[in-house]
Amino acid sequence: MDIVGVLIADDHPLFREGMRGRLDRVDDIAVVGEAESGDEAAQLAHKLEPGVILMAPRDVGVGERQETGCGRRRSRPTRTHGARQAW
Repeated sequence: MDIVGVLIADDHPLFREGMRGRLDRVDDIAVVGEAESGDEAAQLAHKLEPGVILMAPRDVGVGERQETGCGRRRSRPTRTHGARQAW
């Protein structure tokens, strides 16, 4: 079984903690990092090379163009998923 590394990016600490708690219960997922801003998420994405970035682009200040660029400069692709729907 392959382990999928996940980077959680959101400006709300409680949301990040809740997502980490949920994801830590899944055997084939490992939370490799957390970021509270778009810049921090981009830096960690390049450093940690997660398989998935779970983020709320509007909250952390990352546009679609910058967001999708995180996965293009590495050897294996990164999937970026929005963490929340619009309320």
